[in-house]
Amino acid sequence: MKDKKKVLIGILSLLVCIMAVGYALLAQELTINGRASIDSTWKVEITNITQKELVGGVTEKNKSYTSTTANFSVGFTQPGDYVIYDIEVTNSGTLDAVISNINVVTDNNPAIIYTTSGLKKGNTIAKNGEKKYLTVKIEYDSNVTSQPAIDDNDITIQMDYQQDLGQVSPYDYSIGDKITFAGSDWYVIKNSTSEEDYVTLFKEKILTHDELGNYAITYNNVPYDTMPYYWSSTCHYKYTIGGITYSDNSSQECANHYDYAGSKVKEFLEGDYLTSIGTNKLKEVEGYKIRLITIDELLGNLGYSMDVTSAGDPIPNENVPTWVYQNFKTQGSNAHGYWTTTPYRESNGSGFVSSSGNLNVTDAKQYEHGVRPVINLLKSSIE
Repeated sequence: MKDKKKVLIGILSLLVCIMAVGYALLAQELTINGRASIDSTWKVEITNITQKELVGGVTEKNKSYTSTTANFSVGFTQPGDYVIYDIEVTNSGTLDAVISNINVVTDNNPAIIYTTSGLKKGNTIAKNGEKKYLTVKIEYDSNVTSQPAIDDNDITIQMDYQQDLGQVSPYDYSIGDKITFAGSDWYVIKNSTSEEDYVTLFKEKILTHDELGNYAITYNNVPYDTMPYYWSSTCHYKYTIGGITYSDNSSQECANHYDYAGSKVKEFLEGDYLTSIGTNKLKEVEGYKIRLITIDELLGNLGYSMDVTSAGDPIPNENVPTWVYQNFKTQGSNAHGYWTTTPYRESNGSGFVSSSGNLNVTDAKQYEHGVRPVINLLKSSIE
């Protein structure tokens, strides 16, 4: 009996030893190769600025850059001068990047036009060396009629980058992008995602007398370029439109012409002008392929503040791009602005934007204002 106990004790001891060794091996197995490393690198930066084109008497006073900013200072001799730069952005890291923001800071000189193209918010830059370019054009507006108070013109481009994890909504086109279509320059007034097949554009300048065709106003048989169109066919001051002369005007004749839907402007835009730029190149959105801009777009998309003048009119703040109100004086130095589809206040007629940028409460159809169309251009029509 004692021998059996000794054998049993020996077996149990052996089992304990085996279990102990097994646990030790198991514990050892769990700790082997317990080491990790991070081999990725993040390096996205501006790597060069190249002067692409220079026209006229442009003086380059400064051109510099850091990893996230590009700085320019230029001087101009006369209207029409311009310079174009390419800003090179390189992703030398091992992580894909996305442009999360591009901010253009200027002197707010109304005589100088700043436009960008190429790289924009939402664009990706692939890892391991991909390069992309932001093109900047700085131009002395060819339509200015007086010397600006600011001589030097400074511009800073600020860029923000993030790792491309799909967190930034990509835009094919962003507010302020400039597109050439139907022989004219247009600006994007609403961000357009990559899923949308169209982009909403605002014509840079008031329609010319030739573009208005038979709808253009003449005075003593001479084109009167500072008064390109009026709201109604009966609300004029002894002018001729399409061969028909209106010899009188009174507040009574103008009283019922607050409605864009029944206006001669709408008739012209949706008729001859739409045909001239190509009906099949536009998309109908909310009942319109082409129209005038709305007050809501100016207040919402284009940065107008709720600050007002003494007359109660909203005024532009520093966030409103100058192209919203400055670049339309093609009809002459006395051009006063352009109409909007809707009034700022319901009690007034159609609204307008003055040459100073104010959104005016006054009934626009009684004044010398112009036509700047808004279109919904199919992206397939953009060259």
